[in-house]
Amino acid sequence: MSMNDARWVNQIMICREINSKINDFGINDYQRLKLIEFLSLELESRETMISLLEVIKPSIISKEELIAPKGEKASGEFDTSNVV
Repeated sequence: MSMNDARWVNQIMICREINSKINDFGINDYQRLKLIEFLSLELESRETMISLLEVIKPSIISKEELIAPKGEKASGEFDTSNVV
């Protein structure tokens, strides 16, 4: 195994360990998607960040619509259309 192969394997092992620790929290799909969203914002490549967000954003919004409190929009803004 070359030095580059060993580094690659080490990086993958670290990622799997982080993933395992996150899963130990017992997170649901919505929380996983939000975590992916937050991590994508940390990427150096703006193009990769945008690509990831374009893929996951519809899923996040649909899940937020299911869990958002009544009167609150999925985007986190309150619905004031019925306020007198």
